[in-house]
Amino acid sequence: MHRMLYCLACSVVFIFLLAGCVSNQINEQPAEQPRSFDSMENKVKTSFTGTHWLLDELGSRAWSEVTDRPAYLLFNPDRTMEGFSGCNKISGTFLLRDEMLQIERVVQTRMACPGSMEGEYRLISALDKVRSYRIGDNVLELIDPNDQVLARFLAGP
Repeated sequence: MHRMLYCLACSVVFIFLLAGCVSNQINEQPAEQPRSFDSMENKVKTSFTGTHWLLDELGSRAWSEVTDRPAYLLFNPDRTMEGFSGCNKISGTFLLRDEMLQIERVVQTRMACPGSMEGEYRLISALDKVRSYRIGDNVLELIDPNDQVLARFLAGP
């Protein structure tokens, strides 16, 4: 039994390493800075990459109504994404060009947490549908192909 768990753990680590190598070969250019949906007079500029984005709304529902566990995303300049979905750690890669954003290769740990996992499943599903974004005054909105807001995040500490 221990040998089987060891082999499974080694396989998971290998897959993460392989995914990281493949994503680095796709595009070595640093992520572009997003355009703001606020006016140019806006004195508060928030960076897409390097900002700890705390989930505030998922669809039309406040995240606090879904669960009392916080969720966040962090987009890194090397086009990797990491975060926490309320119970599990998540990671992936992203493509960013002008107003286009596509989140790819999302993987997550598989811990079972008390209470409903519905919010976590909905968040992962929403990330798969993202095609663009808007950013301004400490707010990041992830948008689907029909220009509907999938999720709204607030810049955190």
